[in-house]
Amino acid sequence: MKAQKLLMDIRFERSLPDQNKEAVLNKIGQFVWEWHTTKDKNQVGNKYSVKKIKTTTKLAAVWKFKVSAGNRVLFMKGKDVEGLEEQDQDALVLLEFCTHDKQILTAREKAQVNLEGYLGESEQDRQSSNDVLRHQLEELLEQSVEQVARRHAERLEYNLATSITRPFKYMNIEDLVNIDKLQGIFYLNEEQRRCVNQPFAPFLLFGSAGSGKTTIGVYKLIQLLTGDPNLKVGYFTYSAQLSDTAKKIYANVKRNELSEEERRLQEGSIDFYPIKMYLRQYGGARKIVEYEQFHQEFYREAYANYMQTPKYKKACKGKEAYDVWKEIRGILKGFGGINWDLEVLKTSNGMLLEEVYIKLDAKYSPYNLEERQFLYKLACDYCEWLKRGNLYDENDLARAVLKSGTQFACYDWIVIDEVQDLSELEFYMLLNLVKSPENFLMSGDYHQTITPTYFDTRRIVNFLERHKLRYKEDENQVFLCTNYRNPQKMVEVGNHIAHLRQAVFGKDKRNDKDYERAMQKTVGKLFTLRGSRQEQLKLLEEAVQKAYTYIVVATESEKVDLQKRLKDYTHIFTISEIKGLENRYIIGYNLISSYQKKWETLCESIQRGIVVEESHLYRYLFNMLYVALTRTQENLCLMDEGIPLEQYETLLGCTPQDYDTFDVAAFDLLEVSTLLDFFQAALKLEAAGKYDRAIVAYQKLSLPQVPHRIALCEAKQYEEAGEYEVAAKLYQQEEDYEKAAACYDYTPHRYAYYTCLLAQGEDVFVDKVIRRADFNYTRDLAPYCKGPLKIKIESLCIRYGYQQLVGQEEKMMGQQLILLELQETLSRLEEAIRAEG
Repeated sequence: MKAQKLLMDIRFERSLPDQNKEAVLNKIGQFVWEWHTTKDKNQVGNKYSVKKIKTTTKLAAVWKFKVSAGNRVLFMKGKDVEGLEEQDQDALVLLEFCTHDKQILTAREKAQVNLEGYLGESEQDRQSSNDVLRHQLEELLEQSVEQVARRHAERLEYNLATSITRPFKYMNIEDLVNIDKLQGIFYLNEEQRRCVNQPFAPFLLFGSAGSGKTTIGVYKLIQLLTGDPNLKVGYFTYSAQLSDTAKKIYANVKRNELSEEERRLQEGSIDFYPIKMYLRQYGGARKIVEYEQFHQEFYREAYANYMQTPKYKKACKGKEAYDVWKEIRGILKGFGGINWDLEVLKTSNGMLLEEVYIKLDAKYSPYNLEERQFLYKLACDYCEWLKRGNLYDENDLARAVLKSGTQFACYDWIVIDEVQDLSELEFYMLLNLVKSPENFLMSGDYHQTITPTYFDTRRIVNFLERHKLRYKEDENQVFLCTNYRNPQKMVEVGNHIAHLRQAVFGKDKRNDKDYERAMQKTVGKLFTLRGSRQEQLKLLEEAVQKAYTYIVVATESEKVDLQKRLKDYTHIFTISEIKGLENRYIIGYNLISSYQKKWETLCESIQRGIVVEESHLYRYLFNMLYVALTRTQENLCLMDEGIPLEQYETLLGCTPQDYDTFDVAAFDLLEVSTLLDFFQAALKLEAAGKYDRAIVAYQKLSLPQVPHRIALCEAKQYEEAGEYEVAAKLYQQEEDYEKAAACYDYTPHRYAYYTCLLAQGEDVFVDKVIRRADFNYTRDLAPYCKGPLKIKIESLCIRYGYQQLVGQEEKMMGQQLILLELQETLSRLEEAIRAEG
């Protein structure tokens, strides 16, 4: 199959009608195919009424073709698009789906009804009059749509560098019916192409929120594997959701960019791993202690005890569980060492020595001597608690992988996505998995560091330099500054926050680059509500009734309090929890007032032009505000008690729509959410790995799909906890055979594993088992095959030429297969008879 040449402005995608969408896309797809395969373009032009629009336009030339009566597609020819790569000059660029005025359609329908009731002197007269008038109406309709097309063409703008464009190569435009298949399908702009074509290793890719870092990483991998399909690549992310997203983007992009033969060569070349799944598999433990377990089972009791101890009461007071978890995870157990000598690998409990920790510079830990002594004592208690319960955290398992060395040098290349979420120990472990230490691509955003680590880009560069890995800032490090996610207003505010951050800390040449550029046409609205708590509560109570809102708070205690007051669990998130999610309307609750004194210090330093001594907490405040505003696809509302408007103006760089009282219309919250909207919202939570919240959201809905979705969420929870057998059985029960097979693969149950592979289709079984380079029937299949499964598998082995079985009597195998098919047919008939009663 030859690749086609079709580009589509995302505005065309949004202009398509919901009604008969599939039929419309089929017609467009047929036109594109005929245009590229027919030598005589006039023949295609006549068939589809292709004409150049004769009017003044902002573009070089706009054309149109007819989809149906009253519907046109406006397009350009690739040769007229500035900046299009030479190999795409013969492409068609779809700009807009253009339909007739609704008033004309209504007039036409009414007229046709009247014509059918026309009373003439004879049947012949009536038919003749009908034909004449119908012809006139069709001409009127055509004239109308021509006028509409001209009007649209006159206002159309298209710039390859600033428009979101999808390419269709081996993919068909009919795939627009299922938008999920298009995730990651974008025509790369010049900046992004430069990243993909970057020949240097290591490669550090940083970018703003919504800049397409994951997509660029995937395109880079496809390019690498196209050059050498024998490469083995490990793709690591912190969250399971991001790993699934990367895997989906890879499948989509590969299907669009490569021929079937090229795709087959890349089969099995990449292992996608959420870091915790990898640690469970190779670190020797199934369950990992997460923040919630640390908080609920250890910290609450330990904190209460230390608050009763005079020696530690002062240092302990006001310490949030999250802050302590961050210090333990990021520094005490996850720190790489000032010179990257990994002291934590040399101690019995995996912690820094106390004297080393006490002497650390303030740029590594923000706490004073008394606080550090308390935190070290608490961390030792935590290690003892882990030991007593035979429990492990991520750093323990990363340490175990490093000490075993069994997985060292198992990949030719690795990708680390959202690297700022990892501890330095985890980062160091991952670099040990690659054969040549420079062969890695790392992506992230320093200014989105809000997870419990002390990630710093400068530390990564320091690691490269100390290990004598080739590094030149202009070659090995790239920043993406194009924002594809957020509305223009939020991008402007984000740029202002970046400006303030530089004013406070001074410009960081490794992390502060060009300001972001907005790609979305949506402007967005910015609100503030500075009224009483009662007025704020009214807004929050209204917000939890909408599927398109999320509420973001600064601290865990604030979240718990708000969940109780609003009796809502699904809408309210801390900053760390909101990562990976976005929604049309974000409400930031007490993001400023929760750290009011710190913000006042920052604002004062800004007004006086003073550069303050950098603190992790101060930087966190800027990052927190940036992450909150980049979660919105449209509107943002900030609510704080006692914050003057001037302070908001200083922080946001503009005057928001400010109110003292709540009004549903003024705050743009009039739109009512349907049952389907809430179901889609629950699906979004599930996709983001927020399974507890998703289950609660599903339980509120009376829909037939709910039991299935809840069961899948429970299966995913068991999978994340390392309970693979339980998870596999649940997936199999819900007929998610791909997930079931993946989980069974971690268990001894090979019969169930092969059964689930076959349930996905013979081609899946062949690719995953028979075509593996190290496949051996006697070792891999024979001990586990019996009954009908044995017959199916041996048939596939023979069909695909596996020599060990080719010599068997194929006639006997054929008879067995016929018998098996008869048995299956009889079983289906029996079930049908029982169903009929």
